[in-house]
Amino acid sequence: MNKTVDLITKWAKFSEKHPDASIDDFCRHHLITKRENKNINKLFSGEQLPPHNNIILTKLINRISKLNLLYFNLIVPETGIEHIDEFQFLVAIANMKNPMKTEVINHNFTELSTGLLVIERLKKKKYITEHSNPDDKRSKRLKITEKGQEVLNGCFARLRKIHEMMYYDLSEEDIKLCIQLLQGIEIKFSTLWHTHKGKAFNEIHKEVVGNSKKK
Repeated sequence: MNKTVDLITKWAKFSEKHPDASIDDFCRHHLITKRENKNINKLFSGEQLPPHNNIILTKLINRISKLNLLYFNLIVPETGIEHIDEFQFLVAIANMKNPMKTEVINHNFTELSTGLLVIERLKKKKYITEHSNPDDKRSKRLKITEKGQEVLNGCFARLRKIHEMMYYDLSEEDIKLCIQLLQGIEIKFSTLWHTHKGKAFNEIHKEVVGNSKKK
């Protein structure tokens, strides 16, 4: 069958079942349908898959994150830092341009007490400095030092190799698609999470999801 005719036929069948769907929705559906069975039996070392796709996705992200951390820990002795938290805080301080302590801590989804300890370690190593906030004398602002920037640059150089290795089998377009699909979750909850502190989970769930059901 002609490829154009085949594509139109598949689009027609898809639009019958999903009349409100867009072309973007169809493209994602086509891609998923084409690949959905590829290596699925090898996922999670062949163990039985969770019953719902959202659980599979969460577990997949968690396992990839842990694998990345395993390799990150191998390069730690070469970097001048002791833990990935120190790297993440350095990145935030460098990128946020003289942020307050609480801004850095919230940005990294860290508890206040833990975040303050990380900041103190970075100060002792002279990777960051703390100075008065001209707008609020009760608070302090942080700045990365030249020494800290050198350490950060060294981390980036080594991390590039880890990322190159981890995602070697993914095309650039697939990587972009993953970013596109997941970015909304990060944007939404990185804004919401600090407003949920001190609340019970059921209250948070109702606030976010309510009584609506996903289509």
